[in-house]
This record gives sequence, structure tokens and C-alpha cells, in this order.
Amino acid sequence: MQHLRADDGGYWTGYVYPDDALWPEEQTTYTSAAVLLAVDALSDTTPGSDIFRDGTLPTSFAELGLECGCSDSALSRAGR
Repeated sequence: MQHLRADDGGYWTGYVYPDDALWPEEQTTYTSAAVLLAVDALSDTTPGSDIFRDGTLPTSFAELGLECGCSDSALSRAGR
């Protein structure tokens, strides 16, 4: 990814390999955020790093502690 890093530290949104060109020519905050999330997921630096690896995600609403007032069976019927 470092080939997409600009001199000012931002990251270019995209790169077209066949044309050897940056496209679109923009450095968005969400591109930088995606780089930070990827680095964290690969380096296991913070407690949130596991969210993209599915190791600690809850498997039910009960584990989340949400109180929606509906049963797990109602959620299953609703496709959730």
C-alpha cells in the first residue's frame, strides 16, 4: 500500500495498474481510515483489530445485551 501514499502522508484512493495512473486523483479520509483498519487487523494492535477476522463477534442479540423485546425465534423468522 505504500506505493499509494502521497508525499503529504495521505493515501490515494485508487490506482490503475495497466495505465500506471492514479485514479481517481483524490485522497479521501475513508481511504486513510481503511488503511488504518487494515494495519490494525493485520498487526493485532488494538482490541478492535479482530472485528474483520470474526474471532470475537457475538453470535446472537443476547450476547450483545440488546433489549429489543423480541425473542430469538422471532428474529430467526424475520431473517435476522
